[in-house]
Amino acid sequence: MVDASSPHSARRSGRDRTDALQSGRLIFFLVFLLALFPLVISWTLSPSVPAQLRICHSTSPSPLDPEEALDLPYRCVGTVTGYADRWLWLRHDLTQEQQSWPDWSMNIHQTRFENLVVSFHFADGSAQTYRVRAGDFGRHWTPNGYIAFNANRDKAPVKTITLGIDRLVSYELVRLRLVPIAQQERAVQLSAALVGASLSFLTVSLVYNLFLAAMARQKAIFWHCGWVVCLIFWGLCWSQLALVVAPGIAGIASVRICSVLATTATFLACQYMLATLEEDILPFWLRIGLRVVPAISLLFCIACLYPPEGIGTMLANLFRLTTLFTLATAVGALVLALWRGSQNAKDFALAWSLPILAVLASNFNDTSATVPVLSGEMLVLATSALQTLWLSFAASRGFASLKAERDHARAMQSELMALAETDPLTKLHNRRGLTARFQRELAEAHRSGGCLGLMLVDLDHFKSINDTFGHEVGDHVLQHVAGLLGLLRQEGAIVARFGGEEFCVVVPNVAGEALHAMAERVRRLLAGSDLSLLFNSTERRITASFGIIDTRAFPASDANALLREADQALYLAKAQGRNCVVAARSTEALPPDPAAPASARA
Repeated sequence: MVDASSPHSARRSGRDRTDALQSGRLIFFLVFLLALFPLVISWTLSPSVPAQLRICHSTSPSPLDPEEALDLPYRCVGTVTGYADRWLWLRHDLTQEQQSWPDWSMNIHQTRFENLVVSFHFADGSAQTYRVRAGDFGRHWTPNGYIAFNANRDKAPVKTITLGIDRLVSYELVRLRLVPIAQQERAVQLSAALVGASLSFLTVSLVYNLFLAAMARQKAIFWHCGWVVCLIFWGLCWSQLALVVAPGIAGIASVRICSVLATTATFLACQYMLATLEEDILPFWLRIGLRVVPAISLLFCIACLYPPEGIGTMLANLFRLTTLFTLATAVGALVLALWRGSQNAKDFALAWSLPILAVLASNFNDTSATVPVLSGEMLVLATSALQTLWLSFAASRGFASLKAERDHARAMQSELMALAETDPLTKLHNRRGLTARFQRELAEAHRSGGCLGLMLVDLDHFKSINDTFGHEVGDHVLQHVAGLLGLLRQEGAIVARFGGEEFCVVVPNVAGEALHAMAERVRRLLAGSDLSLLFNSTERRITASFGIIDTRAFPASDANALLREADQALYLAKAQGRNCVVAARSTEALPPDPAAPASARA
């Protein structure tokens, strides 16, 4: 057991504190940027025109012309009811002050309807009408989640606005706003940039976390990847980018898909938290709650997709309550885990605090009333993109140490294996390293019917060099010979130092006369090397004897037997006066090289 007061433990705890401090600074910086973003946008955009809309309502069984819509009996007080299977008409009469406003846009934040008719009635008696239907919002859709309609006020000011909505799901969810057109255009541009950046960030995070999941093989990361997938598709549907490839899902279908994806993402987030936290950190009933409550919320979400007549608003309220209860359960579990000292809970709290706050803010406050770019959906998407930064950082931090330890172990293993098969002086293979490779090449030659050449090289009178000039000079000579023989690796040869002053060369696909010619070329190269500077004398040269073998001449021999035959050929080269090439022969001799000297052909 390691003493907690040991220097190693102190250094480790110091690193942990440093990592925690850096992580806290990073999260504080991200929160600061998130809080600063609405202020910057509010400063760059002109303030929104105050709503000041006095909405009156009426219903009709069928669509009406703009002039007929003006003559309906509107009520400006009371609860709006009876519109589930009828046309709901909304009317707003602009005040004198509102008629004097500059160009503005009527924004509607609600897409759960079948048809929508927006009419601008001008003071000169004319009218301008727009019609959209589910699945076809056209150019009126904006990336910040609104349907925008601009009034052409070149001739006369707008006096009255009427809206006809067919089969509206819930009037309580309708948001109407008058926004200056210049501000609306800038808000659309900023919203598009923010949506694109958030979706790109989520996609990169998904790929990165899938890579981590494949490496770590932890179920928790797969829950997180599922959450990111839901957020990506939710962002594509909500921003209407998905209509590029699937135009048929626009309108109600898109809203329904978004609702299911958002609720599924919440369910996956709770499962991710359960998989992340330690088994004994939460009581059993709370773990069950984190599984059941999000599932109930998902069921209410599905029920809200096709609500029975008259209870759509009730189901929507139940869905909102279960969603908030899900968040409350998750926050309670997180607080309990933090109180019990869970490190994973700290990482989870830092990661999910921003999205949870964004969901709560979007449920209790319409942020787009003050900052048109930041609708509730945009806020959730942006904070989720920031959340992936911390989760990726936390996961990377956890796996970095494991990967570093694994890589270090692998590097040490590779280094030990390389040292075990490498001659430290010449950096060539040693006998062990060459034997394994020679056996593989020999098996491949037998399998494919190819040829394989083998050369044993022994320096002549090397002992006299060590005795006369010392072992240091002898080592330099060996390195020089190793460098010359190493040039054969460019031709596919395997070169090794067998021990002492003896070298071995395995040459795939070279045999017979070609092998003899190669050995003779190397012999002449060695004999022609001027080592005067090395020996500090006027002239000093070295020579070597070669024993070569064509493995085809010994088809029944294994690697060890072939090495013995090559060694016998080398012994003959020494006996014939050294500085020559002798080939091992079986039943018939290899044809001599005509360009070789007589000593090599003997």
